[in-house]
Amino acid sequence: MYATKPDGTMLVYEEHGAGEPAMVFVHSLGVPNHYRHQIDHFAPRHRIIAPTLAGFGASTAPVQRDLTFAQWAEDLAWLCEQLDLRAAVIVGHSMSGAIALELAATHPGLVGAVVLLDPVPVAPLPAFRQGIGGLAQALGGPNYRDALRDFAEARMFRETDDSALRSQLVEDMCAVPQHVLVGVFAGLLAWDGEEVAGHVKAPILQIVQGGGMPVDVARIQAVLPDLEFGQTVGAGHWAHLIVPDQVNSMIERFLAVHL
Repeated sequence: MYATKPDGTMLVYEEHGAGEPAMVFVHSLGVPNHYRHQIDHFAPRHRIIAPTLAGFGASTAPVQRDLTFAQWAEDLAWLCEQLDLRAAVIVGHSMSGAIALELAATHPGLVGAVVLLDPVPVAPLPAFRQGIGGLAQALGGPNYRDALRDFAEARMFRETDDSALRSQLVEDMCAVPQHVLVGVFAGLLAWDGEEVAGHVKAPILQIVQGGGMPVDVARIQAVLPDLEFGQTVGAGHWAHLIVPDQVNSMIERFLAVHL
């Protein structure tokens, strides 16, 4: 299915299941299919919307428009309104965690809860910005796919993660158009997560990978004092694909407690 905004942006989306609250699964560097285990799990009880962000896959955007977290959030707000979604659960992974928080901060009536899966940190430590900064510069050059592959292999996986799945995920990331990748990583460096998160009133669950990049939990909780915090075992950045039962169970409990 697809919907076209007045500015010409065309958003492709999948719809599954039925039931409230609706859940919107927002992909990161890849495709909505990366949420297949969550969609299969939650669709029997929830209406599921899985959009493809503008600039990714078959979703298109006018050349002159911005590809920023704030603009992607506005696209999602428009789509939610078109589909008559209210108080939906917005699920974001990695970069789309920032998009989920932007949406919750600017359109609180559309968002009932937020789930962040190993997201862009709200309060990044210096090591995060240093790593992202180097990649952001390399993505503007001719060997951007090699730079992205090296970054992904070094930071997004554990040795125990399935090798075939790792290869597929890296190829999915490398299929993203270069100008979109540049926009994403420039956005990561510029994003003021603490400012955005301070405006979010909906309950938030953040699930991070065990053994991943250090997270300043105290600083995050200073901004989001009611944050629910979970951690997976035995998986890297793509835990929702590698250990879906762990992730789904935490989301289930969060929704049962807060909604």
